[in-house]
Amino acid sequence: MFGLILTAVTILILAAISYRANIRYGDEDRLPMQWSFKGKVNWSAPRRWALAFTPILAVICISPAAILLVIAPPHEGDAIIGIAVLSLMGACFIAAHLFHLWLIDRTVTR
Repeated sequence: MFGLILTAVTILILAAISYRANIRYGDEDRLPMQWSFKGKVNWSAPRRWALAFTPILAVICISPAAILLVIAPPHEGDAIIGIAVLSLMGACFIAAHLFHLWLIDRTVTR
């Protein structure tokens, strides 16, 4: 059950970050999604899709692991491993989302 709560908190954090970014970049129609090694934007997406991409991907990737912890509980004493994996996945998604927004900020404010 704690895994589902942890997943929900992660998704809410990602959604809140995207919501604030949507306000910040409200004047932009499109936001960059990929850059070349030289820093040139390869492609962009509509602002709302660009900001929703990471939270949606997190739901698709983290939710099955959290649900699996509920429907197929690990052996006694192994539950902490599942929580650790979910925590690591959530932290990686949050870090990647913040990195993406940092790159967007560098590109938009040039």
